[in-house]
Amino acid sequence: MINRRLLSLAGSVWGPIALGTLMAYVVMGSWILQAIVVARGLNDLVAGDFPGLVRCLLIAMLVILVRGVLMVVRQMLTVSLGMRTRRHLRTLLTRRVAELGPAHMSTQRAGVIRSTLIEGVDGLDPYYSDYVPQLLVTATVPIALLIWMGCYSPWSAVAVAVCILVAVVVPQRFDNKLIVAGRERWEAYSSLSADYLESMQQMETLRSLGAAGRRHAGLESRTWELYRTTMQSLKISLVSTGLIALGTQAGVALAVVLAVRDPQSASHLFLVLLLAMECFRPVQELAKAWHAGYLGVTAADGLDAILSPTPPVPDEGTRSNEWSVGTPPGIEIRDASVTYPGAGTPALTGLNLRIPAGQAVALTGPSGCGKTTVQRLITRSLDPSSGSVSLDGVDLRTLRLAEMPSIVTVVSQDAFLFTGTVASNIALGVPQEKANRAEVLRAAEAAGLPAELIDVELSDNGSQLSGGQRQRVAVARALYRKTPVIVFDEATSHVDSATAAHISSTIGRLKGDRTVIVITHGSAELAVADQVIDLSKERTQHHA
Repeated sequence: MINRRLLSLAGSVWGPIALGTLMAYVVMGSWILQAIVVARGLNDLVAGDFPGLVRCLLIAMLVILVRGVLMVVRQMLTVSLGMRTRRHLRTLLTRRVAELGPAHMSTQRAGVIRSTLIEGVDGLDPYYSDYVPQLLVTATVPIALLIWMGCYSPWSAVAVAVCILVAVVVPQRFDNKLIVAGRERWEAYSSLSADYLESMQQMETLRSLGAAGRRHAGLESRTWELYRTTMQSLKISLVSTGLIALGTQAGVALAVVLAVRDPQSASHLFLVLLLAMECFRPVQELAKAWHAGYLGVTAADGLDAILSPTPPVPDEGTRSNEWSVGTPPGIEIRDASVTYPGAGTPALTGLNLRIPAGQAVALTGPSGCGKTTVQRLITRSLDPSSGSVSLDGVDLRTLRLAEMPSIVTVVSQDAFLFTGTVASNIALGVPQEKANRAEVLRAAEAAGLPAELIDVELSDNGSQLSGGQRQRVAVARALYRKTPVIVFDEATSHVDSATAAHISSTIGRLKGDRTVIVITHGSAELAVADQVIDLSKERTQHHA
């Protein structure tokens, strides 16, 4: 179960893995020392040397006590390694999700990604903390013990070696089936998890359509199918475990029979017997670690689905943000063409668009004409396949990607609100230590948000607020961030006329100090725009 992809992800946790491996060797060494002492004690018992027997018993008891301490230390190291591994992998994965950006992640299922980040990473914990160290022990310790055994009973060493190979190689046929079945199970599990998440989030919709019962029946059927698949995998796993146990007992018995036939002392006979048992101990421990790390290996495909795709926008720029509120940039899109992956036709072809600094420009046109694509170009969620997008002549690709949030803010038609207070949602785009309540209140007032809502605790996605209130929170959040460019993407499409009018008046106040792009079909926003650009015709109307 050596997965090169997983080993390459270990990164900064290789140090703790090495320490865990060292502890595994030390614990294994205590078992071998105990075997030597017990063999000597049995020889003293046969020889009638009772003082020697007592000494051996005392030493054996001391070894057992020391091993108990070592195993506690090893367990503490394992827990620490597990925590570091989970933190390392989740940091790696969440950074990659951020790098892939909304253009890519909008094509993925949130529930599948959640399963990978939580259950998948949790399953990899024992792979790194138990399986990898034990694999190294199993690859070396039995060989050393077999060489030692061969000095006293060569045929016993050969017999044990053959049985170890059988115990390791034969179950591989079952293990390979387990890996294939496990990957299919993980795919089914993550898909089912995503469906459960979507069902919980959209329960109101399911009930309103009378589809909750059918959805429940479908999820229940798939859950039972997943249960049966899991039980089938466990049956295969038990066969593998049984073969290892059978190989262990057969190897020890055969080693004893062959050792008895060789002319040698009782001390050597006892030593061969106990060393034969210790040869199989790493194999048994490896089997336990394999089953513990099995879930993580089956989730490797989920990790690849996040880590393998190339980010749609490379972060190769070096320039920083040169603009602020009061000195906003002009925006120019020159001969830009965009084709989405898998799309048969381009979303934009040879678009030329110029937005003067400090003006409010409305983009209109029927669905599919490229309005949202223009928004993604301006925020650099994607790059044009040809052409360029620039701010005051500075190509966006020359800017560091981390600078874009300080330049552009988007107010979308479906703004997401997080659990917490309304105030914390308004200040979301600013580090908590820099949050200023007075500025939060000013932003809320400018967005027309009632003061009594500021400290209201929101549930999931602010479900207790009306559509108009949610949109005002989104506008306040954009105002609080004080970026020189604001994009309103259909921000008034699902709100009442009063809220739409207030947002439109806010747009009118923003222009001058900010460059404002309004993607809309509403007449109120068109009235306050300096230009109206119909993307379907690339026709511009200038307003007084």
